[in-house]
Amino acid sequence: MSPSSKLREFVNEPMRDKHVSSVAGIAHECSDTLVGLGFDKAYILFGQFLIYRKERSAFIEWLVATTGIGISNAIAAYDCLSEWSEKFL
Repeated sequence: MSPSSKLREFVNEPMRDKHVSSVAGIAHECSDTLVGLGFDKAYILFGQFLIYRKERSAFIEWLVATTGIGISNAIAAYDCLSEWSEKFL
């Protein structure tokens, strides 16, 4: 699934119990790392996004440092969570 279709699918419905890999930018390897750290659900990663007060650079830096994800994927994940929060909060 392309990142843009993954983004559209994620932001167009409530988060519920979606797996963390459903967040745009979070691919298989990054997903495995996050699950190993206890971030198995998208809403748990979203909680971390809120802990960082939706601050773009802080969340992206944390995600890159924690998972080794590429910066472009970290930005995609941030944008996905940010768009979802604008729509549902």
